Amino acid sequence: MHCFSLFQAFVQVDRSTVAQIKHVLQDKERLVKRSQLKRSVYRVLGKREEAEDGSHDSHLRSHDEEIYDEDDFYHQLLKDLIERKMNHAESADPVVMGRQWMALQKLRSKVKKKVDTKASKGRKIRYDVHPKLVGFMAPVEQGEMSHSARNDLFVSLFGAHSQQTLKP
Repeated sequence: MHCFSLFQAFVQVDRSTVAQIKHVLQDKERLVKRSQLKRSVYRVLGKREEAEDGSHDSHLRSHDEEIYDEDDFYHQLLKDLIERKMNHAESADPVVMGRQWMALQKLRSKVKKKVDTKASKGRKIRYDVHPKLVGFMAPVEQGEMSHSARNDLFVSLFGAHSQQTLKP
């Protein structure tokens, strides 16, 4: 019954999003369980897929402690934002809205573009980043080979005879 009253409080329209969040945060255990449900269709790496059947407890199997899903929170924020914008747009006078739009356009045109004055006359290096080379690093040797072992390796690779075998 306690969880049901929290759900009703979350759905209420007359509360702001911040007030709803504060109210929901009071029941931490329920909040954590709701954020650990697998709601979307995706595959967790390293975990075997279980065959889904239409049983009545399938929602319990979608609970996983390794998952963190905050879709509820963002859906509520989006809904609140859209509702606030719609209420603001409906209550405003079209003439006032037109003036605001014109003022906004005037401000946009007045915004001075930022120009780097030191970029001219070759004072700044210009380059294009190659995505394949981002994060490229030369290989790091893991182990040390002795000088004689390295020579034996090169001799065996290139088919040359070592000087020791040529001498009688």
